[in-house]
Amino acid sequence: QGLFESANALRMFFGCTRVALGLVKGHQVRLMALSEAAEFDRHSALSKAYVEAMTEVMDVGQPLRVGVEAGQQDSLSRLAALRTASGAQALVAQPLKFEGQVIAVATFERTEGSWSDQDLQWLDAFSVMAAPLIRFRQQAEYGVLRRAKGRMEELLQRFFGAGYLTW
Repeated sequence: QGLFESANALRMFFGCTRVALGLVKGHQVRLMALSEAAEFDRHSALSKAYVEAMTEVMDVGQPLRVGVEAGQQDSLSRLAALRTASGAQALVAQPLKFEGQVIAVATFERTEGSWSDQDLQWLDAFSVMAAPLIRFRQQAEYGVLRRAKGRMEELLQRFFGAGYLTW
């Protein structure tokens, strides 16, 4: 519910036709929210196109865009395929990173116009601010055993990680 509301708020703020949010678990992206669609079929061709494009962004680890602006990256097959499937004129896919790791991906679509440099700067600022909030929300939803495992891994990393303890 929170991700759906966030997607709708982002759609309004950035003047998009649609915003999609996907969360990364392991090495897979799961489409979690589409603006203006409280419920959607995760097995539809469009949903699969979102997941494939988000996976491409996760793999690259950098923002990608396709559209009418100069320097477009239409050679990126999965993102270009999403653009075609969704009917967007301009599309930006933004990875959300926490501690250097992509934890989520957001796509922003416009059926009219393109993305200005200022728009892209705002999207970068959004990704920097949103990633820690998403991570902390995920951690809050973990069960007791999962949190204990995470804390144990942190403790072991502190004692045995690079630069800490020499055998």
